[in-house]
Amino acid sequence: MQKYLQEYGHDAFLIKYNYEKPKKKNFLIKLLKAFYPVSIYRYIKRKINLSLLASNEKKHDRKFNQFREKYIKQSQKDYNNYIDLIKSPPKADCYIVGSDQVWSIPKKYDKNFIYPFFLNFGDNKIKKISYAASFGKYNGEKYLQKILSFIKKLDYVTCRETSGVELCNKNNIPAKIKQ
Repeated sequence: MQKYLQEYGHDAFLIKYNYEKPKKKNFLIKLLKAFYPVSIYRYIKRKINLSLLASNEKKHDRKFNQFREKYIKQSQKDYNNYIDLIKSPPKADCYIVGSDQVWSIPKKYDKNFIYPFFLNFGDNKIKKISYAASFGKYNGEKYLQKILSFIKKLDYVTCRETSGVELCNKNNIPAKIKQ
């Protein structure tokens, strides 16, 4: 996509967005939660899953980061959370979002994870479009209504799957298929 845009004279770049969860501030609450049996179980399960994931990534290193560093032009600034994007949005004529499951909403709602992928930052005069965006798996009506309100703010919408186009059109959002 970047190469295509550059061939047509655009100065396209990838916004470096390295999502970091905000740190908990209240130590006492954090300590009490840490000793709750369900929290202990979730912590152990998460550590095991992360360990398995890291092991699998070592076996099957797909070298995305190396490729990105070598071939993809990126923003000079690193954005680590949604507030960074709001305070100092990248200068551009247009923002484009798109990818596999880019609009798949996690079960636990987190604006740092969600808002950037609906281009919910920058000046309203800047064109905001989706290109072959995908909803991924369905996580409930509550989340769906929230994200549809974000999608309605985009200037132009294309989805990867027919089901995404149908979902948008059913909710009065003009959308087209783009694979």
